[in-house]
Parts: sequence; structure tokens; C-alpha cells
Amino acid sequence: MTEHTAPDAGGFDLAQWLATGETGRATETVTIYRDPYLEYEVRQLRADIAKHNATNTGEPDPDAAMGDEDTASELERRQTDLNARIRAAKAEVVITALSDGEVEEIAASFKKRYVSEKRNWNQTVKGTCMVLAQAATINGQKITADQWHQLSEGVLAGGQWEKIKQAWLAAQNKTPRVDAPFS
Repeated sequence: MTEHTAPDAGGFDLAQWLATGETGRATETVTIYRDPYLEYEVRQLRADIAKHNATNTGEPDPDAAMGDEDTASELERRQTDLNARIRAAKAEVVITALSDGEVEEIAASFKKRYVSEKRNWNQTVKGTCMVLAQAATINGQKITADQWHQLSEGVLAGGQWEKIKQAWLAAQNKTPRVDAPFS
């Protein structure tokens, strides 16, 4: 971790500010899940819990055999298991804002790589993937534009992909906000 030194309130050292590089860039973090089936399982478990709660009289099941797991315990066990699988399937995508120069380089690379493409880089999935290859990490790891493209067509297709694209736009357009409620 780099040490942070606060700017001198009495003066402005441009050279020091320029030396900060990418340190102060805006970021956005998106949580994604590597197993899209988990959403269905969560809905199913919630429905089973609601059904149990609606029909639960508080009395033991007269048809249950000795040693059988009661419904509440079974639901609790399923919930514990599902929570562990959700935590294991979770990944953090951290997206850092790019400079205008970096975006221009991506646009130029896009034109060279996809010569027959009529749309601008920012109107295509391929262009978005090129941006993410430079601006994003998944659990701290950089991946290639081709790998991002595979994810966009696979497990991240739909809502998770939209969240990632929106996070890039948010990071790119975020301005620092310093609230001082005590002033």
C-alpha cells in the first residue's frame, strides 16, 4: 500500500500532484456471481421458507420418523449451504477510470483490429471488452479483451454484463465529491 501525503494547504506543488499518476482515479466496484443458477436457488429457498412459515403450526410432524430432520432444520441447513456457495461464487470487478489519451489509444487500436467495423468502438461489445482489458480487474486479476468477450457472451450475459458496462461509465464520469458536514 502506498503512503498517502495530504497536499500542503499553504501551497500547491504541481510536480507532486502530477507524480500521483493513476492513484487518484475514480473507481467503481461491481459484485458478480460465477454461477447464475444461484439466483434460481435463492428464489426457490425463499418460496420453501414462506410455504413452511405459512403452514407451520409449531407442533411436531406426527408422520415424521425418529431421527428425521424436521423441516425448519432442513431449511436452515439448505440456507447455510447456499450462503457458502454464494460467497464462493462471488467475484469483485474493480473498474478504474481511463484518461482521455488511453481511450484514444483504445479507439485507434479498435480501428486497426476491426477494420471492417462501421460502428465506433464504444458502440460495440468488442470495444467495451478492449476498455475492460485495460481498466478492470476480476478479483485483482487483469484479463484480456478476448476473455472479457467470452464472459460477455457466456456467464455474464444479461444483467451482470450491463452492471459492468454501467460501472465503467460511472467510473469514467465520476467527479470527486468531498462533503464536509461540519463546515
